[in-house]
Amino acid sequence: MSDYDIILINPDALLGNRLLVANVGLASLEATLLRANIRCRTIHISETEQYLDQAEVFGVSVMDHTYAAARLITQRLAHKTVIWGGWTATALPEYILQENPGVDYVVLREGELRLPALLRALDQPAQLAQLDGIAYRDANGAIIVRPPNGYVNLDDLPIPTKLAVLNELVFVEVARGCYGGCGYCQETYRMRFKSAANAATEIQHWYDQGFRYIYLGDANSIANGKLLAALVREVEARALEIQVFLTGRPGDILRNLPVLEAMFTSRFMRVHSIEMGVEANSQHALDLLHRRSTPDLNRRALAALLALRDRHSPQTKVHANMILFSHFEMTLADFIANTQFIGEFECSREVLALQLYGVANTPLWFEMRARGFPMQPERGLQIADYPFSDPDVERLFAKLVRVPLAALKQKKNFSYFDQVDFQHHVYDRLLEFYRAPDIRARVLEFSHTAEASGA
Repeated sequence: MSDYDIILINPDALLGNRLLVANVGLASLEATLLRANIRCRTIHISETEQYLDQAEVFGVSVMDHTYAAARLITQRLAHKTVIWGGWTATALPEYILQENPGVDYVVLREGELRLPALLRALDQPAQLAQLDGIAYRDANGAIIVRPPNGYVNLDDLPIPTKLAVLNELVFVEVARGCYGGCGYCQETYRMRFKSAANAATEIQHWYDQGFRYIYLGDANSIANGKLLAALVREVEARALEIQVFLTGRPGDILRNLPVLEAMFTSRFMRVHSIEMGVEANSQHALDLLHRRSTPDLNRRALAALLALRDRHSPQTKVHANMILFSHFEMTLADFIANTQFIGEFECSREVLALQLYGVANTPLWFEMRARGFPMQPERGLQIADYPFSDPDVERLFAKLVRVPLAALKQKKNFSYFDQVDFQHHVYDRLLEFYRAPDIRARVLEFSHTAEASGA
C-alpha cells in the first residue's frame, strides 16, 4: 500500500531553498484533502524523485510560467496517474491532453470542489460521467471535457496549510473571482467573499502561531467594504495586533475610503502596504485593455491613498501597478501618459510590469492570435514576443526593454534579482524622462540614439 493517496507537486521557482511565491491554491487544496481523510502531501518539484515510490497518483499545479517544468516532471511520472490543475490547466484542458500524453486528468477551476470526487472515482471509471469540472480521455482515446458547475463557498473551506506562508507573510484568502472583465486576465469567475468571522478566525489561527503579517487576498480584497469594516471590528475585538497587505482597484478604493481610513487608524490592524491596479493611464490604453477605469479615477484614487498615508501612517507603502508597454496598439502618447503617472506619484518602482503578456483564453490572447503573434508552447501558449503597431513605440520598446533584457538573460547565472534590478533601471529611466523639460522630445531622442544599453 502506498504511503499517500496523492502527492501534490509545487513547481514554483526556488531562490536558494526558499519559494519566491506562496501557492495559496495548493495550501487550500491540501487542507481540503486532509479534512476528507485523503492521505496527501505537497512537495516541491525538486523533491519528486525521492517520493516516486510513495504514491500512485500525483497532482501538479500548472501556470504559464511553470508549464515547462510541469511537462518535464510529468514525463518522469510515466507509470503514475497524473492530474493537472491550476490556471493554465483550466484554460487549456484539450490542448494539455493532446500535447501531454502523460497527463491523465485535468481539474478545471477550483480543485477543492472536484479533486476529492475525482480521486474516489479513479477505481470506478463509470463515475467520471457524473463529475463536473474535469477533462480526460475516454476508453477510445477521445478527449472529454466536462465544464465546471458551481463555486466553492469560501466559508466551507478549512484553514490552509503552511503553504500559505511565505517567509513571515501569511496569505489569508477573503475573496475569489473578479467583476472587472479585463481583457488580459484569466480570473473572470463570479466574486465570492469569506465572512468576517471566519477570516478573523483564520487570522487568529496564524496569530497564535506567532505570525503578524497578513496579506488579505486575492487581488480584489478591497472590493467589499462591509466585509472589511466587519473584519476590522473582529480583529479589534480579539486584540490581534497585525499588519495587513491590501490590493484593490481604483473604484473600490474611492468607494471604500471610510473603511480604509478605519484600517489606517486602527489600534490593532496596521496597513503595512496597499497596492492599486492602474495598468495604464490613458483612456485609449485602458480601453484597449478592456479596463473599466479612467485616468481621472486612477489619479483620484491614488491621491486619496497617499493622503490617508500622510495623515495617519507615513510608514505605509503605497504601490501603483502599471503595465508600462500596455498594448501592442498603444501609441507614444499612451507611453508618455504612463510615464507621467509614474513620475508624478513615484509609486510604481516595485510593481512595474514592463509589458503586456497574452495568457491563454483571454480576450487579448485571442486578439494576439488573430494578429499572428507567436505563442510559446513551453509557457502554456503565452504570447510575449510581438511587434507594436506604432513604429515609435516599437523602436522605444526595443531600445528600452527587448534588446537589453535579452542580452542580460544571456548572463550565465541570470536570476530573479537580475530581473528585478533591470526593472528598477527601467523605472529610473522613466523618472529621467518625466523630469525632462519635454518628455516626448527626450523619449524620441533616447530611442533614436545608438547607445549600447537601453536601460
